[in-house]
Order: sequence, then C-alpha cells, then structure tokens
Amino acid sequence: MLYQSRRNERTPDIISQLKEGYKFVIDLTHFEDEGKALEGKGAIVFDHRNRKFYTARSNRSHVDVISELVRKWNEICIDGSINPYEAVTFEAKDGRGDVIYHTDCLMSLHGGHALVCLDALQDQRERSALVQALTTGSHPVEIIELSL
Repeated sequence: MLYQSRRNERTPDIISQLKEGYKFVIDLTHFEDEGKALEGKGAIVFDHRNRKFYTARSNRSHVDVISELVRKWNEICIDGSINPYEAVTFEAKDGRGDVIYHTDCLMSLHGGHALVCLDALQDQRERSALVQALTTGSHPVEIIELSL
C-alpha cells in the first residue's frame, strides 16, 4: 500500500492464516520501502481467458510491482511458462487531467465485450496497444466505448 494509513489496515493474524491455508501466497509488500504500490482489487482488471492483467499506472499501481506480480503469477499458474500472462499497462486521466488510479473505473470485461473509456488514454500508442490486446488473442472481445 502506498500510504501508511492503509498499511495499518492489515491484520497480521489473518495474513498468517492465509499463508497457512494456501499453497501459494504472493507477497509484494517489500516494494513499500521503495514507495511503490499495487493497491486493491480495483488496480487490476484480470483477463484470465486471454491471460492479461490490465493496469492503469499511477502512484498506487507501479509498473515494477505489476511486473513482479505477473512474473510470480506465471511461476505458479498452470502453463505459465509456455502460455504466460502479461501486463498491459497504460496511463489514464479523467476529464480534468487527474490520473485515474482504479483501472476498474475506466474498464470492465464481460463475456464477449469490454466496456472501456478509451478517451482516458491520451497516449495513442498505449490506446492502440490496449485495443489490440482486447480485440486479439484466443478470446477477443468487442469494445463498447465509454466517453469522459
């Protein structure tokens, strides 16, 4: 977590129980010492069918942390070495120019389509890469575009 106030929300007893009860636990907390974070479920939109993690980069979603998550995920997931997951990262801004740090606020995936606010991606290369990632692969989706 980026802010100490959020780190204080951790419950050590629950974390210990999770580590005992699950075979795999990916701990990325060491990045906090570097001021890097990947906060909450809203930071990543998971596409398990196409093996992609979509993430809007921000101070709460640092590319180094998402890269390590993807690397560790591929080490433990089925077929991770021959059919790896990959991160699709981009910068997104709202209509005022403020960074959007919850990826799930600008996109969501559903069976055969994705709702995406492409206007939030000002970098044309990143916008094209996101469209390419969503519309190609083994389970391409139709994009339903949302506006700012």
